[in-house]
Amino acid sequence: LKIYNDLCELRERKETEQSPFYWGKELEKDFAIVSWIIACHNIFFINENDLNVKCYSCKNLNKLIRKESDSYPITIKDSPIFFLFCLVDSIEPIKVFDNLEYLEHIDCDIEKLKFDFSRLTCEKGIIYQNKILNFKKWLVNVEVEYTENRGSFIIKLQE
Repeated sequence: LKIYNDLCELRERKETEQSPFYWGKELEKDFAIVSWIIACHNIFFINENDLNVKCYSCKNLNKLIRKESDSYPITIKDSPIFFLFCLVDSIEPIKVFDNLEYLEHIDCDIEKLKFDFSRLTCEKGIIYQNKILNFKKWLVNVEVEYTENRGSFIIKLQE
């Protein structure tokens, strides 16, 4: 709500100023979507065998507990912007690597949902790989193609 309110207040101020950008009231619908996505990406689904199931149940959060046979709760088809936000937030390299030079070793094809880490050969590559493999628990099925080098892999996300 704070983000939404701040964006609306900014829009109102900017609408009255001379600005090269459009600040019409119609933007508030987009602000609501963006605010919802930011809030929702911090709500975690867990699997039925997770240690926190009892805690979720006590708080009446049963809808966030997935069975292994359930379909993925966040799909690119049903919620494309939310899906992309969760994907990008989860794979953000700066959360794993201490500098941006590693980005030169990662090739992404967003249209094909393919991430090629075959040129990334370092210990932190394994940590990064595990973050992406964690997608299987909540976001999407993940297919991994390993290469010979340690910590080197190609990830293909299945819709």
